[in-house]
Amino acid sequence: MERYDLILTLGISGSGKSTWAISADIPDKEIVCPDLIRKELTGNVSDQSANQEVFRIVDKRIRHALENGKTVILDATNLNTKFRRKDLEKWKSKGYAVAYKVFPSETGTCYSRVSEDIKKGVDRSDVPIHAIERQHSMWLKSLDDILEEDAVILC
Repeated sequence: MERYDLILTLGISGSGKSTWAISADIPDKEIVCPDLIRKELTGNVSDQSANQEVFRIVDKRIRHALENGKTVILDATNLNTKFRRKDLEKWKSKGYAVAYKVFPSETGTCYSRVSEDIKKGVDRSDVPIHAIERQHSMWLKSLDDILEEDAVILC
């Protein structure tokens, strides 16, 4: 795979983003995950109450890793077009090569993965089916939107 400075995952909860990020054979990578930062701040990966601080820390960690020559994987859904485009432009304007890693997102399969992980006691966000369905709608829109964005798309 060609080297990118920043890879933004793009997929709904349960689509395999974190599994890929951990297993991806990318030298000198650093994974930045808002869920893990939520846990650091609140004790709970599902607690959305500190999101402003969470994303301030996300930005700081990405910047630090990029400045130290690491390849950063932003392990998040990245489904909000407005925020994704803002991040894309910010990092590209600083000279960094940005790519999107797109994950297939079928609601039933993704919900089953989330449910099974919760049953097994995996410390992950417990996302209800209605939220996964909403994410899927956003994912479908994102598939169209990213064609207008100036980033490499990895499948």
